Amino acid sequence: MIRKRPSPRKIIGIAMIVVGLLMVLYFLWINFAGNLLRSWYATQYEKGNIKVDQFGDFDSIDSWGDVVFDGQGLNFGEDDPTVDDGTFYGDDPSHVWEGDSTVPYSDRAQYKNKDFKLSVPRMGVNAYVVDGTTWQKLKSGPGLFSNSDMPGPNPTQRVMIAGHRTGYGSPFYNIDKLQVGDKAYVTFGKKVYVYAFESFVITGKRDWSHMVRREYSELILTSCHPKNTSDKRYITVFRYVETLTKP
Repeated sequence: MIRKRPSPRKIIGIAMIVVGLLMVLYFLWINFAGNLLRSWYATQYEKGNIKVDQFGDFDSIDSWGDVVFDGQGLNFGEDDPTVDDGTFYGDDPSHVWEGDSTVPYSDRAQYKNKDFKLSVPRMGVNAYVVDGTTWQKLKSGPGLFSNSDMPGPNPTQRVMIAGHRTGYGSPFYNIDKLQVGDKAYVTFGKKVYVYAFESFVITGKRDWSHMVRREYSELILTSCHPKNTSDKRYITVFRYVETLTKP
């Protein structure tokens, strides 16, 4: 029995179907991979399968880098800061300090991209914080507001960070899963500032009245609400607990 070779038209038709399916899968990946992985992480955290050390470090999907989020617009790889033997290198090669027990500066205007790291185990966030909160900036990870303070124990010090809830890695996808007392860690130099979750509020997207200075040092995380929309804003407040020093 002689088999007929498929016609060129049939080959082209099959190829177009395959390409179409790949394009659909790629679209789903870049838009929903972060959501799915953050949901999976939340389940693992609830089961006690995520181990967090005293400084808030843990294996998170943020550390998986472009292997997971390729195509989502995240800037992992060679532009990431390197922490080695106490020496920190930011994106700017001239911006270098030798690590010691003190923080390198306290002025927001001096902040360089990814100079400190935010870790929130309940949310699955363990990522460097970029400089700014524009849509383009937040594609690279959580971002520091331009009117934020730097972390510290002094009353009225207010650290404010925004992050995408869906898309671009969905760093704040699990922001609504926070429970009173959950810890957040901000690592800056060799200091680790520890905060405990206190409360949240859902507001209009242009209502910033809840992001006020309180009588204590605080960390404020904010994202869009509900998921996959930007109709409202989800604002969380963490209260300063203590400062740890990395060896």
